[in-house]
Amino acid sequence: MTQPLPRHGPRQLLVRVEATTVDSGDARIRSQRLPRGFGLLGRLAFGWRRPRRPVLGSVLAGTVVTVGAGVAVWRPGDAIVAATSMGGDGHAQWALLASHRAIVRRPEALSAVEAASLVFGGLTAAHFLDRAAVKPGERLLVIGATGAVGSALLQQARARGLVVTALASAPHLALAHDLGAAEALDCRVHPADTLGDGRFDVVADTCVASFCPLPAPAAAGGGAASSPSRPAFRRCWRCRARAGEASAAADAKPSRRSSA
Repeated sequence: MTQPLPRHGPRQLLVRVEATTVDSGDARIRSQRLPRGFGLLGRLAFGWRRPRRPVLGSVLAGTVVTVGAGVAVWRPGDAIVAATSMGGDGHAQWALLASHRAIVRRPEALSAVEAASLVFGGLTAAHFLDRAAVKPGERLLVIGATGAVGSALLQQARARGLVVTALASAPHLALAHDLGAAEALDCRVHPADTLGDGRFDVVADTCVASFCPLPAPAAAGGGAASSPSRPAFRRCWRCRARAGEASAAADAKPSRRSSA
């Protein structure tokens, strides 16, 4: 698809895109495979028969080419990484970004490809850990620990002083250890719904394992179990509610932790 070169307006940046990603949001919009109950809303928001925006892409890494009036922070030549959110255009050769978007300077130690690959999982993991109000020394179980979100959770949780147990497939257990897991369990030997021994303060299910049917004792008393891959839609606030059931999340009162 060929489109005219975009022209920046006030408080906008024109960026030459050097790397991008195809994440789960892009795939859902393109295929219209949306969570149950969101089919109609999704089509109204994103397009009935095809994406309303022909160019998707919620993440990009590139170089600022020109800036509009009112942009004080960025200059032509700056190497950046950005999350466009629903703005799209990350999959284009050139992208217009509003200066208030989530834009950061790309570290010199990272290539454009490396930087772009960190955004989706990194932001999701950080959001979950912040909302869960985790504290050093707490015990975290990460289900699906070596995907984009899971691998970011392992590293960030370790950096925050948590004791992390990773649940992943056997070929990925060594990677989970390398990323910071104190313990790595084979998901075929230790299914998520069998880990109900009260040993974890927080449970993060990145792949909605069987809709996260964790038994009540899975999260230690008052702990939180949530599903970062379906933020705000499938979560459990207290150990007495079934994580992953929207009705339980609506009925239960939040504990001191919340979920992503």
